[in-house]
Amino acid sequence: MKKAFRDGYDSASHEPSLGFRITPAKRGIMAGAHTHVEVEVNCVLSGKVSYSFAGSLQEISAGEVGVFWGGLPHRSIKNSHDIRGICISLPFQCVLRWKHASCLVQRLLGVQMIRSRFTEKDRGFFEQWKKDYDSGRPKLREIILTEMEAYFSRLSLSLEEEDRVSSDGSRVIEPLQHIAKITDYVGSRYAGKITVKNMADFVGLNPKYILTLFHRTCHLTLWEYVIRVRLGHAEHLLLTTDRTITDIALEVGFHSLNSFYEAFRKYYPRTTPSRFRRSGGEM
Repeated sequence: MKKAFRDGYDSASHEPSLGFRITPAKRGIMAGAHTHVEVEVNCVLSGKVSYSFAGSLQEISAGEVGVFWGGLPHRSIKNSHDIRGICISLPFQCVLRWKHASCLVQRLLGVQMIRSRFTEKDRGFFEQWKKDYDSGRPKLREIILTEMEAYFSRLSLSLEEEDRVSSDGSRVIEPLQHIAKITDYVGSRYAGKITVKNMADFVGLNPKYILTLFHRTCHLTLWEYVIRVRLGHAEHLLLTTDRTITDIALEVGFHSLNSFYEAFRKYYPRTTPSRFRRSGGEM
């Protein structure tokens, strides 16, 4: 259940890159919020973990997997004494390459933590992934990513089915329903010119209040979020098309090639768009 929550932090540290890794759940809590460019997956085998995520309190209980994009500030704030689980850091570019995960990607780019029950069979997969990762064998790690693609593609298809069956938004409460409208607006118009006034008209709020609300709830500015969404779509095009970098930059909403390179350099300081494409998304 999603609850309104104020974590009390004003800023979050940004991790340049965590890469692909699988670790056991930690018993301690994080001292402060942080952001990173990877998708984070938490498979809770026993106990419960509580997260502060983009201004809301989220609880993941035993038998659940929680998935979210690390680009929004988050931190674990409470773990039960019997917590046991598996934490996965997955480069977003891996997810962007998956052909049948479009609904999952759209949810991750919004202010959402995806939670889903898993089966005993799934549990076996999670534990095998951890064992194979710890072996350090490159081929086994490639197999892990292949199996993850199948698992999360199925999850994405189930999310699509949920969208078809129900569009009920009653579970979303103030101010999160306004945040949801803002992210919907950005998600459908990221490639064009976005103005606070037009967004305010769409959401039905004062322009200045929108900026304040988004920063207070998500702990990053609205424009930082817009840039991250545009970069996410640019990564997808870099890996799945042969369009020029200039065409991609303009297509996803950057007004010039220089502004695209500047944003890319900020969030991916260890690579360039060209190297990112040549390496297949390796950082």
